[in-house]
Amino acid sequence: MCHSGFVPSMFFGGERLVGRCAVVGRYGRSVFRACSSVAGSVDVRDSDHSSFWTRALRRSTRPSAKEMVERVDLTDALGISAQLLQSNKKPPLLEYFRNRKNEHPTKVILVRIGEFYEAVGVDAIMLVQHAGLNPMGRGIPRAGCPAVNLRRTLRDLVVDAGFSVVVCEEVPELYSYGTRTKGKERYVAQIVSPGSPNYLVGLVDHEDGVVDFERERLTVGISSAVGGFSLTEVDVGMMTYSVHTGQTIEGVIARLQSGMYAAPIYLHESLYGGSSLGSRKTTSSEVDSILRVAASFQNEAGGVEGFSSPDAVGGLLDSVSLNLRLDREGFTKITKRHTTRPLYFSTASQLGVHRTRGVPDLVGQGKQVDALGQWRI
Repeated sequence: MCHSGFVPSMFFGGERLVGRCAVVGRYGRSVFRACSSVAGSVDVRDSDHSSFWTRALRRSTRPSAKEMVERVDLTDALGISAQLLQSNKKPPLLEYFRNRKNEHPTKVILVRIGEFYEAVGVDAIMLVQHAGLNPMGRGIPRAGCPAVNLRRTLRDLVVDAGFSVVVCEEVPELYSYGTRTKGKERYVAQIVSPGSPNYLVGLVDHEDGVVDFERERLTVGISSAVGGFSLTEVDVGMMTYSVHTGQTIEGVIARLQSGMYAAPIYLHESLYGGSSLGSRKTTSSEVDSILRVAASFQNEAGGVEGFSSPDAVGGLLDSVSLNLRLDREGFTKITKRHTTRPLYFSTASQLGVHRTRGVPDLVGQGKQVDALGQWRI
């Protein structure tokens, strides 16, 4: 389905579009895939998990990871082919891995087994590629990290690579001498995401009592509104959100480039001409500008995700809650005393957000690039 102002074009491998085109799909909610002919193709999270992992596997560069990729079958949720299962010994807790993967198809599943946190299938390849771990055997893809190195591994996967990770812990049990040990029960302890990258379980038992917390970033949804663009910022850790209306295209781009947002970036259907209460028609050049900046988030595993809802704010909260298994009713709206002002063209030019010949780049001259996120624009 292509909207007015978008030019349909060829569709490669069931996962990429070239040209300005929006395609509506379904994965628990409506999602889009879109790309810009100016910025190059931009993938928005697909309704099929295999496309997500295909893109992730293509980034494999380590020889051991590339060798494991050759044994992956993405028709299976875990990436384990039936042939491998028949010819190799099944990994421990395979059904538990499969059940969690069916619940979280685009997240890495880490399960504690004794003194290790293990992963199988495509998730094991992500550990080898991004955390520098070694494969466990040469049959079914499998890898793990020692429990003492869990937080370092999560940093590699979440902060550096941009994945969300489902961490499953063992239920502690009392042991009576002389009794037969029962199978341990496990539970999902936390979903660690780029927006909430700190794993909180076990902090009290940390050996030296010192933990380096990662900087939490906001989750953002962009929609078209009557007076301009609307940005809804969600703080996953604090379970709060705020809405900034009346934004110019320059203001949206400046905030996207500030480094304050975590992938995925949520794009509402109103940007593509979809229906929304109080929305205005967005030009194709404005969408191109947003997608050009959104392309930078493709370096992270989360990428860009579309959502469809008559209420853009409510739809974003629904999507975030579903993605991270949060309580939708637990979010609280906060109203900032100093609301975000629109960024006008002249200001954008002087700040260097919009390059203009003969106008100095004040941001580049006076501030470090990574400090832009601390500026209130």
